[in-house]
Amino acid sequence: MRRTTFGTTAAVALICLLAGARHATADDGVVFASDLPDFDADWNSAYGEDHAPSGSMIRLTQGTSQGGRNDTVRAGNRTASRSARSTRVPYMIGDQFGGGNGSMDMYSDMGLDGYDVTPISSVQSPVFGGNRFNVAEANSTLPTDRFIFSYRHLSNAFQSNIIGQSAATDIEHFVVGFEKTFLDGMGSVQFQVPLLRQLNSDLVVYQDAFGSNLPATDRHGELGNLATTLKLLLIERQTLAIGGGVAVTAPTGDDASIVGDFDTTFPLANNPAVNATAPSSFFFEGYFPNHTVNLVPFLAWAYHPANGFFHQGFLQVDAPLNSSPARVVAQGTITPDAIYDEETFDVDMEGRIKQRTLLRANLSFGYWFQRGSRNSIVQGVAGLFEAHYTHALDDPNSLIVPVATFTDPSTTYDPFSVNITAGGPGGNVDIVNLSTGFVIDMGSCQITNGVIVPVSGNGRDDRAFDFEYNLQVNRFF
Repeated sequence: MRRTTFGTTAAVALICLLAGARHATADDGVVFASDLPDFDADWNSAYGEDHAPSGSMIRLTQGTSQGGRNDTVRAGNRTASRSARSTRVPYMIGDQFGGGNGSMDMYSDMGLDGYDVTPISSVQSPVFGGNRFNVAEANSTLPTDRFIFSYRHLSNAFQSNIIGQSAATDIEHFVVGFEKTFLDGMGSVQFQVPLLRQLNSDLVVYQDAFGSNLPATDRHGELGNLATTLKLLLIERQTLAIGGGVAVTAPTGDDASIVGDFDTTFPLANNPAVNATAPSSFFFEGYFPNHTVNLVPFLAWAYHPANGFFHQGFLQVDAPLNSSPARVVAQGTITPDAIYDEETFDVDMEGRIKQRTLLRANLSFGYWFQRGSRNSIVQGVAGLFEAHYTHALDDPNSLIVPVATFTDPSTTYDPFSVNITAGGPGGNVDIVNLSTGFVIDMGSCQITNGVIVPVSGNGRDDRAFDFEYNLQVNRFF
């Protein structure tokens, strides 16, 4: 893993060098960001003839008067300077949400203290909200013209446990996109396309006398939900910037289906009366179209004093605007043992599934350890440390399907049921992840490497993955 990461980073750095480490000076007199004075000076004092007033973070007045183009040149200078603000506060690493993402579960419910619920099968699926959008990922408070590439590896992000066969599946998460400024660099629109290799959204699992494909580890390349972000600076001062905006994700990701076909013997419940089962045969299938649109309003800020320290943060609410349809079909026969009666079932139920509303806070702290000249290949190296907190503000709306109820004719034992639930889990979700990494500034290109680790509880709802690696490249234009 370490050798692969180094090779990938080196390859990306070479691409950035070939693309050109510096912007050129335009023929019409517009001074581009990398040709301006050293950014180790104060954000304002580095620019303009009159050292712009403290009410504006950056203001250039270096335009010529040729052809009456002062206004055009000044506007170009201001936009160019704002495109270089990432050399003061680089882009955050961020983290990818995966906890509390929901699953399709078949389980027995004894309805008794001490026995309660025993899972028969459980499959997590990304359609239940496993790949939510985090505005802070590869982002900054400050609008910039740039192309975006991000790669994330999430270790053991999706879990499955089907009739005792457990597996954990990795995610390979790629993002390509761009950000374009407007209003003289005070606002921007950002468009991102996620491409994922993750647990197959059309998953088929089976076990019978002729074979089995358990545990479920089938991964497949898929398109994720497209994200569009509108960002606007509200306050811009010498060392402080405050902005906000809204992101919208469109349901372009694949619909999901989970099919199970079993002709086998398996433990049905944690009860002395049903601790072993006779051969059972059943089939279930769940259909889960991806129709949910998410609205993500956010507040962002950046702070950079005169020294090399910097800080920025994002506070956001990820709210699903609508639910998605769902349908579950279950057929078959289950024979608990000689005490409980055999049950044959054939159910077909439709409903709606709604994701949780998430509150997310992302805080980043960093320091520029090295700042070189504009002629250097490496113009700066910074270290990053980040904290990410995700809290669920509500419970999801799940589809609950009663499959069968088993009774004891002698009435010695209480009845118990087998049900299927599709959707997100109830209860609290409080996820804390920590990130650390470094940024290499190459003038027209920034490369970030980072590792994210979970530090919250031991439950799968509070630990979305074992660890996450992130490589991102931002190419300015």
